[in-house]
Order: sequence, then structure tokens, then C-alpha cells
Amino acid sequence: WEEGINLIPGLEAPIFTVRIGTMDGNILREYPHVNFAKTSELGMETYIQLLGWLSDEVLLVGVDQHGKEGEEVIVAVNVNANEVTFFARGDFAGFGYP
Repeated sequence: WEEGINLIPGLEAPIFTVRIGTMDGNILREYPHVNFAKTSELGMETYIQLLGWLSDEVLLVGVDQHGKEGEEVIVAVNVNANEVTFFARGDFAGFGYP
């Protein structure tokens, strides 16, 4: 799940935390906003959006400069390796299934 503070645009930069947990609420991993800001190279004045699970251990997260002209980046959160890495530039269109 995703939690955030300072979510009113234009007042202060938002700060998000992504937590990966079990259905009974136990937190397995926690990823602060700075992980997404550094990996995307878009800085701390960014918004994040959980996009979906690519596999059992990789969650895709969109990072963008909400309300500003700029790039959008997709990062991959590997829960087993406990790392956030660059995945692709651009908007997320969705998952396609054959």
C-alpha cells in the first residue's frame, strides 16, 4: 500500500512511503519516497502511483512530476532483492495478456 503526506498540490512537496505487507497487516518491506526520487532522477517533488505486479516479487511504480511538464518514469520494486531499479521511461498503458 501507499501512504503520503503533503498531498495538496502547490503547498509542499508530497512525501510517499510504499509498504509491502501481508493480508493480515504485517509489513514485509518499506520503501521511502527518496528511493523513487533517486532511481527516477526526477527529485523529491514527485508523485508515485502503484501500477501493478509484474511478477510475484516485482511491483511496478510510476513516478511523475505531477502538475509540471517533465518526464514520467516507471521503476521496479523487487521485494525479494529489496531494491528499487529503473524499468522504463514514459506513461504506463497497462498490462496485455494473450
